[in-house]
Amino acid sequence: MLTIFTSLLVILTAALAAPLVAAVVPHKSVPEVVFLLVFGALLGPYGLGAVQVTEGVSTVSELGLAFLFLIAGYEVNPREFATSLGRTAVGTWFVSLAIGFALVALTLRETPSSLHAIALAIALTTTAYGTLAPILKERGLMGTPMGQAVTAHGVSGEIFPILAVALLLSTRASWQSFLILIAFFLVAVVLAVVPARARRAGARLYTAIENLRDTMAQTLVRFVVVILLALVTLCSLFGLDVVLGAFVAGFVLRFIMPEGDTALERKLEVVGFGFFIPTFFVVSGSSINLAGVFANPGLLLGFVAMLIVARTIPVYISTFVSKETRSFGVLQRLNVALYSTMALPLIVAICNIATAGGFMTADTSSTLITAGALTVLVMPLVTSLTRTVVDAHPVAAIHDIMAHPAQRDQVIDTYRLIRQSARKRYRAVRDHSEAAASDQARASAEVLANFNAQRLALLAELRANELQQTADAAAADPEAWEHIAKERKERWEVMKRRGDEAWERVKQLGDREISEMSAHGERYLAERAQSARKARDFLKSVSSKHADLFGPDSATKMAEKPGGSKDDSKGDSQG
Repeated sequence: MLTIFTSLLVILTAALAAPLVAAVVPHKSVPEVVFLLVFGALLGPYGLGAVQVTEGVSTVSELGLAFLFLIAGYEVNPREFATSLGRTAVGTWFVSLAIGFALVALTLRETPSSLHAIALAIALTTTAYGTLAPILKERGLMGTPMGQAVTAHGVSGEIFPILAVALLLSTRASWQSFLILIAFFLVAVVLAVVPARARRAGARLYTAIENLRDTMAQTLVRFVVVILLALVTLCSLFGLDVVLGAFVAGFVLRFIMPEGDTALERKLEVVGFGFFIPTFFVVSGSSINLAGVFANPGLLLGFVAMLIVARTIPVYISTFVSKETRSFGVLQRLNVALYSTMALPLIVAICNIATAGGFMTADTSSTLITAGALTVLVMPLVTSLTRTVVDAHPVAAIHDIMAHPAQRDQVIDTYRLIRQSARKRYRAVRDHSEAAASDQARASAEVLANFNAQRLALLAELRANELQQTADAAAADPEAWEHIAKERKERWEVMKRRGDEAWERVKQLGDREISEMSAHGERYLAERAQSARKARDFLKSVSSKHADLFGPDSATKMAEKPGGSKDDSKGDSQG
């Protein structure tokens, strides 16, 4: 018992030191997870021997892995796969898997077993979306076209390797694994549907859970943990890996709460990242034999090269296929590909599974994990450099020089002036006074608020016109009603999607300025909320009159949208 507590004390001390060390690194260029693995390797059996992986420590580590993929599954939006970008990302992953198998067959001809080769091939196709997402948020890429492209490939590179592990890394026949997987998902569907319906129906049990969620009982957190452990236990009974159960638990949670729950997310992150997840990474790092890794640098560099070939190149080529990324420049395409090659957490999980199953050696596992750590370390640094280079427009400059070789000097001088002008604008914005920045932000906020209100009102008017035209056409020709209604609905959905995309682009442009608001923040929020409520009330009235196309409960759903609750409507009428 003393050994368990001593090891946990050392592990948590390392977990505390890792983010502090990462914060000291200039530009925060090294993710915390790299330091967790390094500290684990230094403190583990192959280093100082301060960490002893006993059965109790191993159990805590497994729970950390479960929490990591619970959060990852919860953050994934399945609707991402319905878009052209999502479908391209899925196809790209299968291409990566084929390349991975080919690389393993060509380079490692004397593999210990077929499962060893399969584990290596799957590991080469992974993307560490859980590690990648914070980097995207920190760099302001979330919601941007490039951020959406990276997210699509990141989600695909996390979901499908997990499914591949469940199907391919099994000692059973493939059809048996497939049937077991189907049975598991059926049970997961039941676990998702029953609580979701209970929530919508306002069942007493669920109401009690909601009422006690912020008390000492923390019932909602306990509810999530029960779902997590139920699916993990079910995986163990079916002979599947716990990673799949944890990831599916995240999906189940997202189904129950499709709009998300910020407070619950924070609590899960506190529990997971505060204790369990860093324990998992430190324990995983303790299995790395750094001496053995650096004794064979060729294998390490070979694994890094294989990760680049199997993941970076296919993702780069895929940016020419999807319509959302065809307009990207060379460096934007390269950044998407490099971000998608960050592959650490899932590689650690796959190596742990393979090592525990006895079909991967400890040295190979150590080298592969180190290669994954190098991708997480190097890829953000490279993308940072390319982001800096983009500002100088080198690709455009080279293109102009090739088009006009006789005017090379003039072209270079032009782009030098462009760069200098950009720097001056940056300094001017940076040195702007707080008062001026606040005024500018307020003006931008007012423009955004008015734009959104006008957008919603226009959409409502257009929708009302569409409904009237549909009704008139149906009255003239009742037999054509179904065809006309379908056509109108499709046109409306396209128009609405385009309007939403335009709004998102405008919103993204103003987010930075809006974030700088101080004294005018409350006024902006109030005006924005009022404008949105007015537009929503108009939409609600239209949908109530024409419930046949909108749906019978559309007005209720519209009133319950975030920022437009029934309580808000009452407050407006009272005010």
